[in-house]
Amino acid sequence: MSVCPVTVAGRQLLASGGSDMKVRIWDLAAGQQLATLESQHLRVLAMCPVTVAGLLLLASGGDDGTVQIWDPEAGQQLAKIVTHHGCVRSVCPVTVDGRQLLASGGDDGTVRIWDPANGQQLATLDGQQVRVWSVYPIAINGRQLLASGGGDGTVRIWDPADGSPLLTIPVRYAALAIREVATLLAIGLDAGALVIELSLGR
Repeated sequence: MSVCPVTVAGRQLLASGGSDMKVRIWDLAAGQQLATLESQHLRVLAMCPVTVAGLLLLASGGDDGTVQIWDPEAGQQLAKIVTHHGCVRSVCPVTVDGRQLLASGGDDGTVRIWDPANGQQLATLDGQQVRVWSVYPIAINGRQLLASGGGDGTVRIWDPADGSPLLTIPVRYAALAIREVATLLAIGLDAGALVIELSLGR
């Protein structure tokens, strides 16, 4: 139900997660499964790479309302963070003041910012009210920001440093996925796709 790239011992690999409570690490070039991590999520719904103290780790989110931090090289779970009331639908790294933090979005209609090193919640971003399907880091005018897409038919742009909302974009349909491509924001909707160019006042 989710895939993401992961670096292990300098090798570019792939992590996948599904409904069997497992995270799997793959060597795509060889077509070989290298590791299986027992996630404890009933379903693994979201994954992303995250760097903690210089270590390249993996974060996973699932329908048990937790985010789990993994060392994919050792195959070891390092932390389990109780995050949302309901499923965790999306996770992504986000940089604040030079530190790589972790953002999560879930069924409780919130986006939350975490310190993956110690599991501490640093901010709760309210506003979407209903399920948050996607969170993704973006850069606008040189600022490191965070985009979220929800089931309320909006995409919201946040300042992750202080949790303030900067922009609400009505898109009419549930925003299931968000990606930044060059200077554009690509939004996957449950009724198609939308590509927009964003600019904020300096």
